[in-house]
Amino acid sequence: MEVVLNRMEAKTYYFNNEDIYNILTKYYASFVPYGCSIHLDGDKGVIRDSYERDTCSLEKYEMLEALNTFLPKLERIVEDDKKRGF
Repeated sequence: MEVVLNRMEAKTYYFNNEDIYNILTKYYASFVPYGCSIHLDGDKGVIRDSYERDTCSLEKYEMLEALNTFLPKLERIVEDDKKRGF
């Protein structure tokens, strides 16, 4: 297999707090649907609503739990930015 690069392009993307919040919210919702919660069960995470929907690794559980904790804080920052006119 041969890869030929004739021209390199670099793009710069600028994200504000609201863009980051929207991206992270969609990412979280792709693993933990609306109405579901995530719990630690031994050495695995369990995503459930009224019954067990899915399981995940401990690392994924820790990442999702950190996002769940961070998103409300970021939401407040986005609201403050809107009030200040950013």
